[in-house]
Amino acid sequence: MNNTKTKRALRLRIFERDEWLCWFCGIKTEPPVDAGNPISATVDHFLPGSKGGSNEESNLVTACKRCNSRKRNRTIEEYRAYLRYSLNDLGRAILLLQAGMALIPESHHHLIQETIDQLEVELPPITFYGEYVSQLSQAE
Repeated sequence: MNNTKTKRALRLRIFERDEWLCWFCGIKTEPPVDAGNPISATVDHFLPGSKGGSNEESNLVTACKRCNSRKRNRTIEEYRAYLRYSLNDLGRAILLLQAGMALIPESHHHLIQETIDQLEVELPPITFYGEYVSQLSQAE
């Protein structure tokens, strides 16, 4: 079997294993025919190859094109932090406060940090669909 057929077979196994559901958002993906379709199925790495991740099935999941594009080269925890802080008004405010700490005297940093700590409690947690499904199956 040549390399292209091997990769295609692996991708299909991943899609079928995950029931064509995006591990991140849970949307039912579609076969990767239309490159511009945001719900086209793609295969993503839990741990990116550039960060030591392998192409083993245990490191691969189905992802819709939209989630895979957003995740980029991030680990799961880096992606979770990205979503938590960049796609939420409160998260963006926290990032601005953190950046603003460089502009104020160090003696006042504790005041800003207290505000950040209080705001972070209000940030919603991010649980990916695949984590939720895994938690359900472990509870059974």
